[in-house]
Amino acid sequence: MFYILLSFKRLLDAELLKFAREVVSLMKGNAKYTDEQSQVTAVEAQIEVFQVASTKAADGTTAFINDSNTQREDLLAKLVVLAKLLEVHTTEGQAFFTEAGFVVRQKPVKSDAPLRMPVIEDVLRDVKSGSIRGMLKDFPKGVRQIAVEFSEDNGITWRNGTYSTGKRFKLEGLVPRQDYLVRVRYVGTFQRMSDWSEAKQIFVL
Repeated sequence: MFYILLSFKRLLDAELLKFAREVVSLMKGNAKYTDEQSQVTAVEAQIEVFQVASTKAADGTTAFINDSNTQREDLLAKLVVLAKLLEVHTTEGQAFFTEAGFVVRQKPVKSDAPLRMPVIEDVLRDVKSGSIRGMLKDFPKGVRQIAVEFSEDNGITWRNGTYSTGKRFKLEGLVPRQDYLVRVRYVGTFQRMSDWSEAKQIFVL
């Protein structure tokens, strides 16, 4: 899946006219773009209107300059509509868009594959009494956050600890001078959750 870059909006007037004419030349009458022909015609007509306005604005008259700016924005708007019409073709390859004269970028595809089990790299006592901090080995793409749980009875029961949007986490309010087990799981897009990690033990001061 691709989307069209709107970088043509930053072109100077002469460059914009050249770009728009190239798009029309590539798409007009092309059977590949049958559904877009009416918009191609609208772009072609606005090119000529903008060309006339731009030529008149060259003498520096404020009214002509304002009109030229208005016609430029109208041409840009029509090009954007054309680009959006092309983007409706979500199953087409890159050539479909580049052969129409546009520059594209591939849209990232969100994965719905199962999330692998996280690995806790380290769990350490924090400076504040009753608190610990930890870190995972990584934070894969597609993971929104990590869920952290802790156990006071060697894993017989588990309690919700905290959530983190990165691979580091912190737990506070634990009972000092007690052993705890800590485990985490990934929470990802599409309501995916990984298996719980192997638990790490720590003595809280």
